[in-house]
Amino acid sequence: MSPQAIGVMAGGVFGLLNMGVLRFIATRMEGKHPTLQQRRTASLLRAVSFLDVIVFTVLGYFLVPMFME
Repeated sequence: MSPQAIGVMAGGVFGLLNMGVLRFIATRMEGKHPTLQQRRTASLLRAVSFLDVIVFTVLGYFLVPMFME
């Protein structure tokens, strides 16, 4: 397996774990009766959680081969 493939997999797994944590935090932040501000903040956290998966996957692709050499 190439270092790039290992980096993509490791970054993707880390991104998915981070996504789960951020979505959990967003759900807890909203509560039972969310205000408009709480909804906006939770929505922003959910959007960032999706971007995290992409960013960490790309970072893994570039960073892991640097450390494996």
